[in-house]
Amino acid sequence: MLYLFNLLVPVLMIILGILTKNKPIKKINSFMGYRTELSMKSQKNWEIGQKLMGKVLLKAGIYLLFLSIIFIYIVEKFG
Repeated sequence: MLYLFNLLVPVLMIILGILTKNKPIKKINSFMGYRTELSMKSQKNWEIGQKLMGKVLLKAGIYLLFLSIIFIYIVEKFG
């Protein structure tokens, strides 16, 4: 059960990455999305930032999931 929580963050990152990459937030807002000073300066910057953040979240989630699985295996096997 404890290992489920170790996998929760990477899985959420993957889900959010897929959602953000495939259905980015269209309009600039101060509530949701990848919000930086540069990304909120123009609609073009906003759209690029949203798609890029989706890709980053997806890749980071996959790497983190892989590392979490390795960590769980090591703890189960040796510890």
